[in-house]
Amino acid sequence: MDEEKNTITLHPVHGANGHLGYCPGCEQPSGELMFLGIANTVFVCEQCGTKLLSEEMPKEECPTCGSTQYRVDHELGTGETIPGSLCKTCREKLEHEEKLLKEGGIYFRCLTCNQKGIITDKEVCDKVREKSGITEGPVGVEFEEDCPFCIQRKQDPESN
Repeated sequence: MDEEKNTITLHPVHGANGHLGYCPGCEQPSGELMFLGIANTVFVCEQCGTKLLSEEMPKEECPTCGSTQYRVDHELGTGETIPGSLCKTCREKLEHEEKLLKEGGIYFRCLTCNQKGIITDKEVCDKVREKSGITEGPVGVEFEEDCPFCIQRKQDPESN
């Protein structure tokens, strides 16, 4: 067992620097208590917006997109909550989405309403895969407008 990974360098002011966690999927409190030590700065990936905690500018690739470009977001405040583990509901949702993708579904993201999800309509999925040239594995489509959620809002404005 690597001893270095099981130690915390104490922060000069905050000591063990304990923070409560929240589920990054739904942002509900997770009940986790994380001791950060000197890792007191939040950095943001310039490409995808993923946040990382560290004591210095991260050198490793972003776990979400692989970029190595970060900027300082802020210093953690006393009592500030931080992303922890996914809750049971979000883990189950993720497992369901992975199943839909394995069955041929595709990712979508809308730049207008910020919705994202998975399209399972076989005809739509086949067209996207054909146009992208990606026949297997993950593929996605990005809408600038008229995603399924935007269309529904236009048809039924009272559902907003």
